[in-house]
Amino acid sequence: MDEIVRLGKLYGIITPYTSFLVTEDENLPPALVMDSVDFGGAESGRIAIDISVVTDGLKGADNQGATPTVSSIKTVGRKTFILADDVWTDTVYTDQPTVDIIYGGGQYFDLLAAHPELGKYFALGQQLIVEYDGTYYRVLLGAGPLYGDVNFDGAIDIDDAEMILQAIVGLITLTAEQQLAADVSGENRITAFDASLILQYIEGKISEFPIEAGETR
Repeated sequence: MDEIVRLGKLYGIITPYTSFLVTEDENLPPALVMDSVDFGGAESGRIAIDISVVTDGLKGADNQGATPTVSSIKTVGRKTFILADDVWTDTVYTDQPTVDIIYGGGQYFDLLAAHPELGKYFALGQQLIVEYDGTYYRVLLGAGPLYGDVNFDGAIDIDDAEMILQAIVGLITLTAEQQLAADVSGENRITAFDASLILQYIEGKISEFPIEAGETR
């Protein structure tokens, strides 16, 4: 929490840990003032999906050494997949109609929330076709997240760092997509370090985030 206090004092973001620093004469924008909460339940607001599980699985799949465009075979549970042109395809698929889903998008995480067992198949990679309960799902690559743009307004600014600090102390709950954008450190968890990195980016002290440079702690 010392880091939250430090960032709050440095950038004028008022949290329950720094509100004692505000004097009666100061007139701060209401949007920056956060009410006190019961921090004992901060973890209870987390989304049902632990994004780190999915991300770890995908990183593992990326490191398995499969050569792009060269076919290979992998068995997951009772299913067999063939890799061709960077797409893992369920062997039961024979050109049936598919439900197309963008990797990392809202529908992607909604589907995982409704059917967690799909996670073991989705962990194969970012592009795949899989049959599940009579439906064929095709996961496609779309535009990746803009790391640091937690509120999805198209810009990386102090509001994004503020959202991270609010989430850490339990004032708000980030969606799965927001967590993905907020994890600029690439640690598969959201901490004050992510907020600090965003503030460094805003000030021009860094030009890219560790997750973009492949430099994770």
